[in-house]
Amino acid sequence: MIYLLFLNLFGLTGFRPPTADYSVALGLAIISFVIIQANAIVHSGILGYFKGYAKPFWFMLPLNIIERLVVPVSLSLRLFGNITAAVIMMELLYEGLEFLSHSLHLKVPVFAAFIPIPFHIYFDLFDGTIQMFIFVMLTMIFIKTTSEH
Repeated sequence: MIYLLFLNLFGLTGFRPPTADYSVALGLAIISFVIIQANAIVHSGILGYFKGYAKPFWFMLPLNIIERLVVPVSLSLRLFGNITAAVIMMELLYEGLEFLSHSLHLKVPVFAAFIPIPFHIYFDLFDGTIQMFIFVMLTMIFIKTTSEH
């Protein structure tokens, strides 16, 4: 949780958050996927784990396999998309403020000093924290539901 929060809040330093890169988000989701599957094996045993793919009926096997494989894709795309959207919104805000300063012929970018502060609070602090919370909560939910199958 702390590591993911740190990655999401990295945008406050003026750099692009690492989770705005899909490979980082996918790596975190794959780690969660491995933890989810390992916990299901420990909880059900190796034989019970593989039997869980054929529940409730044997013909559900392909759908159950797809269901398990979609988890890391879902987690990674959700994290990547939301963090990238926040980065794009902040870039658009700074470009708009720069355009406004140039169109008003200001030598010093006065608008860029204070206007972005509430947007950074929302997009970097709030959204980064919420995305960390959602990623961790979904991982915990997937751990619980997968170990019960």
